[in-house]
Amino acid sequence: MPHYGLVCLTSPTCATRISYRTLRRASVTPHALASVYRDNAHMLRAAVTYCRSMLRTRLYRMPSGLLPWLDSAEPAIAEAAEVAFAQALPHLRGALAGFDDMRVTSHPDQFCVLSSDRPDVAASSVRMLVAEARIMDALGLPRSPWVGINIHGGKAGRLDSLRRVVDALPDAVRSRGTRRAGAADVARRVVSARAPVQRPRRHPRQAAQRQHHVHLPGARRPRLD
Repeated sequence: MPHYGLVCLTSPTCATRISYRTLRRASVTPHALASVYRDNAHMLRAAVTYCRSMLRTRLYRMPSGLLPWLDSAEPAIAEAAEVAFAQALPHLRGALAGFDDMRVTSHPDQFCVLSSDRPDVAASSVRMLVAEARIMDALGLPRSPWVGINIHGGKAGRLDSLRRVVDALPDAVRSRGTRRAGAADVARRVVSARAPVQRPRRHPRQAAQRQHHVHLPGARRPRLD
C-alpha cells in the first residue's frame, strides 16, 4: 500500500503556510545567512508538525538548499555560510526533536548532474550533495536511504563516469543516496551505480508524494503503520 507525504511547500491558499526563505548573492553576509538558516530550521519543524497533525502522514520531502549558499565554492560566500551554519546548529538539532518516526528526504534540483561531461558541473553537483548531507547530519537524521537524498538519473551514456563519481562520494552522501530513473533503466542502473533507485512520478511541487524506493541491503526501515 502506498504512503503519501508533503513535497516541500504548501499552496499559498493553504491555511498552514509552509514556505522557506532564500537570499540573493548580493545580500549574503554571515548575519543575514544565520537569520535565514534559523528561520528555515523553524519552518522545517512547522512542516513536519503539519504533516503529522494535519495530513496524518509521516513522510516529508524537504526542499533542497534548505540552507542556501552552503554549497558555494566562492571563498567569501563559503566563509559566511560556515559562520552561519555554526550559529544555526542548535536550531537544526532541535528542528526534528520528537519526530523520530518521520521520514524526511531531499531531492536536489536538476542542476545536480554527477555524470556531466563538464567538470565544473560535476564538481558543483558533488558540493550540492555534500551540503545536503551536512544538513541531514545536523538534523540528526540517520545515514540510510530511508531518509534518502534522491539524485536525478544523470546524463545518458555516461554510467561509467557516474559510477566513478558515486564511488568517490563521502559516506554521508553515499549512505543516503537513491537514484531517480525510468522504469526501463532501474535494474541496470542499480547495478551500475550501486545505489537504490526511485521510480519517478510527475507531480506539482505542492502535491502529495508517493514513495517508491529500492533500499540498500541492511538499511533500517521504520514501520509506517
